[in-house]
Amino acid sequence: MQTEKTNEVPLYQDVLTVLGQPLYQSILKSVSGKSKCGFVLFDSNSKKIDEVLNLCKRLEIPTERIQVLDPTKSWSLKFHPFSADSVESASNLRKTMDILLWTDEKFLKNVQTELVFALTQLSIISFGPETTINHVIQLLLEPRFLADTVEHLRKLYNKEEKTTFNSIKNPKNTDDLLKYFEHEVLDYTSEGLNPVLYPDEHKYAGRQMVENKKERYYDGVKKLFNDFLNCPLITNIFDYDEGKDIFDSELFIKEGGVLLVNSATSEVNNKVPPLFGQLFLTHFQNAVTQHTKECVKAGVRSTPIIFYPCKLL
Repeated sequence: MQTEKTNEVPLYQDVLTVLGQPLYQSILKSVSGKSKCGFVLFDSNSKKIDEVLNLCKRLEIPTERIQVLDPTKSWSLKFHPFSADSVESASNLRKTMDILLWTDEKFLKNVQTELVFALTQLSIISFGPETTINHVIQLLLEPRFLADTVEHLRKLYNKEEKTTFNSIKNPKNTDDLLKYFEHEVLDYTSEGLNPVLYPDEHKYAGRQMVENKKERYYDGVKKLFNDFLNCPLITNIFDYDEGKDIFDSELFIKEGGVLLVNSATSEVNNKVPPLFGQLFLTHFQNAVTQHTKECVKAGVRSTPIIFYPCKLL
């Protein structure tokens, strides 16, 4: 009778053959502490990640030695891409969109990436450490919410409550950012001198309608964000409400260890949109580059990072 194929690693008698592979040698050196380096396994499905986890289980390697970012696993670590300085985080999301929108005409792509860059900065200034990617998406998809956020921030800025802007090194940048939305993005709908109100059944019923002047340009970003929102597995990575651990990229790059990342873009069932995988790649690459620069300035050796891509997006 034909046996069903599984993702499990071979039984104990075949483990030595598996351990002869460079991939597993690097992982075991890292988790055993024999090699202080960071090892990142990046794949587009969970097959190889499950093999690594099964092997480590057979070898009785403590699970806390391995960090996992995998949308297909409810116990996965969370990914928080906006924990850094607001401009840096906004740049990461803009670069991600620039890559994912590669098929768009240059003008359209520039308009969309500029808008995403501004929305991300606005989110981080307004919501601080609580900022999630859902804030950025809501600001794009709900012009009234965007207008309320800009209006609130403008009042704070005019009162010179500078503590609100501690994530911005130069407060003038905040003023420029607000002017961008006030003059180039927000359009308050009216008929003559009378404001047009949202209908009774609307979320913002009774309030003046607001439109985004750039809406006709951002179909690409809107689709990426809607695909992201409509993917049920995304909450395993981006839902921070359950008090689960958040992956600390800076600590990992400094201390080393093993990180298994599944973009899940080629899962047989429940494929995940490419936004997560590409955002992680951009975020992690920039974090490594920044840490390397800091080590060079300090005259110290940075922790070696081994990046092993089984399959990218």
